[in-house]
Amino acid sequence: MSLVESAEELLDSIIRMPAEFAGVVTAHLSNGDPVTAAFSAVLIALGALFVGLSVGVFGYLTLGAVVEFLSVENPQAPRPPAE
Repeated sequence: MSLVESAEELLDSIIRMPAEFAGVVTAHLSNGDPVTAAFSAVLIALGALFVGLSVGVFGYLTLGAVVEFLSVENPQAPRPPAE
């Protein structure tokens, strides 16, 4: 499997997942079990929140590291006086 195929499959699965998760909640509703449906919806939302936050924090830290790595200090800049 090539890198392009892997990326396409990843994007396709990301697009399909909300419908899959909604199917879990609606299956519980159609069985007449609103408590389990609500519990499933809350668990799905919390899982998405935790994953989204962790990906965001990791992305922020990675971006900061890349910017720090690529930034070049100016050797001609005046330095603060040593005490």
